[in-house]
Amino acid sequence: MEDIGCIILNGVSVWDTRRTLDEKAFGKTDRVKIGEALSSGRIIRLGGPQNFHVYLGVNEDYIMIPRTYCSCRGFYMNTLIEGTKTHCSHLAALEVAGDRIIDLSEVLDPTLLVDIILEVINYGRSRMLRRLIYK
Repeated sequence: MEDIGCIILNGVSVWDTRRTLDEKAFGKTDRVKIGEALSSGRIIRLGGPQNFHVYLGVNEDYIMIPRTYCSCRGFYMNTLIEGTKTHCSHLAALEVAGDRIIDLSEVLDPTLLVDIILEVINYGRSRMLRRLIYK
């Protein structure tokens, strides 16, 4: 399978993910998780050149790039490694969230944006982000 300029692992490409999200082909489990994510205000727009978002989980936070990537284990295992799914429930929730996203892109300077992303990557959660949201 040739797909120029895009990552392909086990037959799943970025274009597969985007097509599935375009078609809103979500399973029952996705729909339940999407509802929970949207009703609890867990999706935060950080902005930046890649339009970064964060999903605030109960135990862990996840970095998301719309229609492309999520740092959760489900995306890593099911999409990148096994190729059994084209997306995770976090990306599906982001796709349908519309205006139900908390938008911090206008108030975050680039240094704070990088600090939040690194905190999620290194520690699994961002205390800085929580302080900004809940103050």
